[in-house]
Amino acid sequence: MRGCVTFDRWQARKQGVVLRLGVALLAATGLSACGDVETTPDQVLVRGDDFEITVQEYDQVLRRSPLVTKEAIGPMRQAVMEGLIGEKLLAEEALKAGLDKQAATAQAIAAAKRSVLAQAYVQKLAGNSFRPDEREVRQYYAAHQAQFGERRRLVLSEYVVRSDLPDVRQYVETLDKRGMGELATALAQAMPSITPVTLVRFSDEIPDTPGRTLQRLQAGDAIVYQTPGHVHLGQVQSVEIDPIALVAARPRIEAGLVAQRQSELVRTTVQALRKTRNVKVTQPSLASGADLAARKDAMQ
Repeated sequence: MRGCVTFDRWQARKQGVVLRLGVALLAATGLSACGDVETTPDQVLVRGDDFEITVQEYDQVLRRSPLVTKEAIGPMRQAVMEGLIGEKLLAEEALKAGLDKQAATAQAIAAAKRSVLAQAYVQKLAGNSFRPDEREVRQYYAAHQAQFGERRRLVLSEYVVRSDLPDVRQYVETLDKRGMGELATALAQAMPSITPVTLVRFSDEIPDTPGRTLQRLQAGDAIVYQTPGHVHLGQVQSVEIDPIALVAARPRIEAGLVAQRQSELVRTTVQALRKTRNVKVTQPSLASGADLAARKDAMQ
């Protein structure tokens, strides 16, 4: 299938993993850095016996949801709510069953807590002191034309499945080798209630691959990509160039430059902390070139 952005390629480029169940358990067990949040009746969207979902919980999930067409907004919001209800109910049952004490689950919770705390410290390090100047903004805009001047608007018809499903790789291969029709048949057999959704995605929102595959996608091409916790398997319905002018792109550019500055700050901070704490990778196959060079220098 021409133009397919494959799951394996995306996996090779992804920056991190969001442990959604781990985060849910983290909050439920009181390990969240924010602590308990009191709510008023108008802030509760779902209520049951010793169960509720607040506006804050719903908004947190909704912010991670993709852009959709106007007609799909209602169903998407309902699907997000249904998914959150199910996730929270299952997380609470997991706690009742003591699963948070199992080694694998406890490790996932600890990993989620570690990630949240590390990000909080990054925010503390960065603060609000850095603001890009006009020259930096214009240079960034010129160097990222795929995001701005040559940005593409894609209308996709796709199925969204959980990334932890045991058959997810099989579904990717079905789409890649046999097309959308065969994928629909395979999914209908496993999940009779699943239906495709129509989404609007921009080329700067989807992980690219070497060779700039996204820039060559055409109507009819298959596409596979991931968002936190989900794999999207679909077909491109239409493609059009939808550039962003510098004035409209400025907030995103400034955010990108701030992220770059944060990344540099994190790198130098981690290097200093590693030196202070005398941190060494003991397994040679996992050590970076810099680690190996430092070890070699230390032995001389």
